[in-house]
Amino acid sequence: MPVRNPIEIGLQDEWIDQADAFKLRVDRKKTAAGMVTRRFDASTDADIGWLGERVVYEFFKSLCDASSSADCHWLNQDDEKFAPYDLQVHTETGILTVDVKSAKPVRYTPQECRTRISTWSYLYPVTQKPLEKDYVALVYVFKPSRLAMIVGFIEGAVIASCPQKEKAVEGPAEKYIIPNYDIRPIAEKFIDPSDFVRSLGL
Repeated sequence: MPVRNPIEIGLQDEWIDQADAFKLRVDRKKTAAGMVTRRFDASTDADIGWLGERVVYEFFKSLCDASSSADCHWLNQDDEKFAPYDLQVHTETGILTVDVKSAKPVRYTPQECRTRISTWSYLYPVTQKPLEKDYVALVYVFKPSRLAMIVGFIEGAVIASCPQKEKAVEGPAEKYIIPNYDIRPIAEKFIDPSDFVRSLGL
């Protein structure tokens, strides 16, 4: 999908330290809960997910700080709550729920992502029930470069209308299948961050 007008946010050293600590806690809990098997490894990308959520939280927080009638809450700041979404944005018209999906691009540099079409195949797990959230935010996290890009937003209902596709995932000792919504056919439905801000009216 085209990265047309991404919002770029620098990753502070403090955030990276917090993300690393979050990953360590998640990995330890995973091991203690007996979730490390032939299928599931002990290591996760929890640090990348935490950083993606952090930058989207900071994005909404800056909007809410400029408005006396809005507020933003980040559910997983200290611990994974396993809620159906990651953020709540409270406005005069109601509560907006946002799920954050983060990826660490390995093929392209940040500059290449600014100027070309990304080939990242965006699949959304069926088990994460996109109808239970208003929007999904897509974030690229370049941890070594201390940079993140909010690529765009898409409605949860739009994702739920997409065809399903099974994806084979490599575990430590075996492959397993995860059903996903394949949103590549409707990549044009992504909302530019700048357009999304205007639609919120904050």
